[in-house]
Amino acid sequence: MTKSAAFFAYFCALIAAMPGLASAAPVSIQLSVPYDGVTSLTYEGGQYLSRPYVNAPKGSFHVATKFAGNTSIADNAPVYVALNGNTLTNRYGWGIASCTYTAGNDQITFTYTIQNTSGRTLDVTKLHVLDIAFPSLEVPKSWSTSYVPGVFNNQQPQVLMAAYNTGTLAVVQPDTVRAANFEVYFSYRYYNGYPLNLISFNPIAPGASDQFQVQIRFGALGAWKADLAPDILSAFQRANPQVNSWSDRRPIGQDFLAPAVNKKWPTNPRGWLNDKTINVFTSDGLAAFKTKMFQHANWVIQLAKQMNSQGIIFWDLEGEQYPQGVSTYAGDPRLLSRLAPEMNAIADQLLSAFTTQGLRVGLTIRAQQIVFRPDGSFFQRGWPVGNDDAVFADLDSKINYAITRWGASIFYIDSNSWPTYYHDASVFQRLQQKYPSVLICPEFHTLKYYTAVAPYLEMRRGNFGTARSDYDVFPGAFSLVNVADANMNQRGQIAQSIARGDIMLYRAWYANSEYFAIQSLYKQVTSSPKPIVFPNDYQATAGALNVYNATSNGFVLGNPNGSLKILSTSSPHNGGTATVQNNQLLYSAPNTSGVEDSVTITVTDGNSVTTVPIGLKTAAGTPEPAP
Repeated sequence: MTKSAAFFAYFCALIAAMPGLASAAPVSIQLSVPYDGVTSLTYEGGQYLSRPYVNAPKGSFHVATKFAGNTSIADNAPVYVALNGNTLTNRYGWGIASCTYTAGNDQITFTYTIQNTSGRTLDVTKLHVLDIAFPSLEVPKSWSTSYVPGVFNNQQPQVLMAAYNTGTLAVVQPDTVRAANFEVYFSYRYYNGYPLNLISFNPIAPGASDQFQVQIRFGALGAWKADLAPDILSAFQRANPQVNSWSDRRPIGQDFLAPAVNKKWPTNPRGWLNDKTINVFTSDGLAAFKTKMFQHANWVIQLAKQMNSQGIIFWDLEGEQYPQGVSTYAGDPRLLSRLAPEMNAIADQLLSAFTTQGLRVGLTIRAQQIVFRPDGSFFQRGWPVGNDDAVFADLDSKINYAITRWGASIFYIDSNSWPTYYHDASVFQRLQQKYPSVLICPEFHTLKYYTAVAPYLEMRRGNFGTARSDYDVFPGAFSLVNVADANMNQRGQIAQSIARGDIMLYRAWYANSEYFAIQSLYKQVTSSPKPIVFPNDYQATAGALNVYNATSNGFVLGNPNGSLKILSTSSPHNGGTATVQNNQLLYSAPNTSGVEDSVTITVTDGNSVTTVPIGLKTAAGTPEPAP
């Protein structure tokens, strides 16, 4: 191998700043033949290339390959390395791999060209881009020893985000046409940096070549994917058009007809109404069961009317005779006569009591198959891994039965996953196209699900509504948000989700504080002609610059079209400083934890102006809304 000491320094001053990006700033890289790669990558005075120790830059142009007939990816050592301008070229026994490093508009582009001169097809090419170290060697927000970002399929745009104390960085794989054939991901921290990798599964035939890229894009503190990668998000959206046209965003009730799971009550084995005195094995008992069930239904209808609900989802129409998870929820209305004959006898009349009152009827449908044991009990078995056609056929049959028999139009899909990943979004796209007048709400989801369904979220797990990272890609995305056991003090965040179009799922039988809070918020959201004030308290990292966005942090309720703007802020009352930039509140917190501060911001939705007080309390860690 040639070991020249030639170095190349490549500088590019950026001349145009895009919205959401940092102000124009030069990006600088240095390349080295002895190190076969990048030896320095700086931006705005910060070094982004990891160096575990002196003279050990982690920017090598490393290539690993898997050829047809091989069982694993093998590392490759080049026999020759050359530098020509800003292009490094490595020669191997099987061919040539080169990388051209180009800076421009707050970004570095790594363009790889792979030439296969061997007699075998090159099936997989794995590239080490470089190890990224963040300023002050910090760990980016939401990263940890057990999580670093990666995209391993075409279920979401291939954009990796890293937010740190002085800015935001996005890694982009820009080939949106062949996205399914790439993986781009960070590996876990190595010394003071994170290895960035790209894998191409695009076969390269003997004598052929291929080219692909990775980009590192730099942005301002608080930037989002939509700020740093609008081209990638737009391409992903065009490739995945939304087919969900459900326009009714009023709340939906969740009802459990048999909340006593696996109680083994002799006369009420399904656990109906949590009442062990019910007897479903005698004529008198069945009559009493029907009376009690309709009394329950009338109460649920009354609460639904007061809530202005669009409908009720019955989570357990088949009862809850057997253990949670392995059996319950059954989710197969086709087997109602076998699983719960007493409910089968009254179900038509019971569900029509809701539809005749103008309420939609919904059911749980489980994305697994029931397998009966000899004693009549059952368990749920998943379909063969990867068999999307089997999953579709099963869900299609269950949904069609419920539509045909009861006119059901809302479906919660339980257990829509394989052991290690979720069912493909195409299953739900096909269902939505076949049944355009129904609302489908899967338990689990990937980003692509938003093209066809309203995924199920739980507020008690911190999900107040559809994430901005999702609706930045699909502006029409909305979710079904279960408010059970949630912190209803976060009224601003909940109201913002309602305004954007998320549907709140409330406990249909229980007029508790959650019920009245959701009822109040819906009235407030739908009746107010101007921004609504929701004074929340927010955490701030002590001694750091904290960034809060008007729409995503739920300061106020604005129009879902994004016209909400922060116009100004008052000075903090207790030691911090605050400014408004790019529709964001920037708060420099005091160095001491536990300081309670506040500001008053002025906002507008384009038609009217209002003010809102914001509480800010310093703490160690990453800034986020206080629970």
